[in-house]
Amino acid sequence: MSNSADKNHSQKIAKYMKLGWRLTEYSCPICGSLIVKKDEEYFCPVCEKKVIIAENIEEAQKIYRINTLKKLESLILREIDEITSKELVYSDIEILSRYIKLLKEIRDLLKD
Repeated sequence: MSNSADKNHSQKIAKYMKLGWRLTEYSCPICGSLIVKKDEEYFCPVCEKKVIIAENIEEAQKIYRINTLKKLESLILREIDEITSKELVYSDIEILSRYIKLLKEIRDLLKD
């Protein structure tokens, strides 16, 4: 990493520390920057994204599974919104019915 990138990363970290975040021993899996923490929330000040810390592989897999299901749910909801924003035809109703069934299945999986 170049000196200017190092300086930029340091400035971003410093900004969050001034706001009350603490520096942790963890590093971002994307950019390698140090992670900051406030309360129970971990955050990468460089990527500007929330970071989830897993204690073991099982917990990491569970987090990945839940996040994937939530992304899928969000995608389906956007598709439903797009369909319902126009005049519905019979084929749209069939598709909506399938999407609703998928949403129910996703929500059941998220309960597990």
